[in-house]
Amino acid sequence: MLRRLKSAFLILVITLLLLESALQLIALCTWLLTTTGDEKASADKTILCIGDSYTYGLGATSRQASYPGKLDALLKQELGDRWAAVNKGYPGQTSRDVLRRLDGQLVEIRPSVVCLIVGINDHIL
Repeated sequence: MLRRLKSAFLILVITLLLLESALQLIALCTWLLTTTGDEKASADKTILCIGDSYTYGLGATSRQASYPGKLDALLKQELGDRWAAVNKGYPGQTSRDVLRRLDGQLVEIRPSVVCLIVGINDHIL
């Protein structure tokens, strides 16, 4: 009985790990297919939005429907081309992942403001 329980638990853990790996791979493919290389803003001032799938816009109807997309549209409407929001969210990122990429993004984009939403995936560390 105990042996069956251990086997069932092991199968459950392996299944969950495989599922998590598959979801991470799907998120990576989605991000690669929808990210353009020209996401650097040409505005005077830039808001860098970084984080996980909430920033990326997973579940939104489009990248423009993500919060950085909505923010960018509001900035354009109110201020013209003086401010822009750049979406550098990536599904599945943890706080550690964001910190690893932050220096490069700060150098690349040179933002005036950074908006960070991350942490929901930190439980998988």
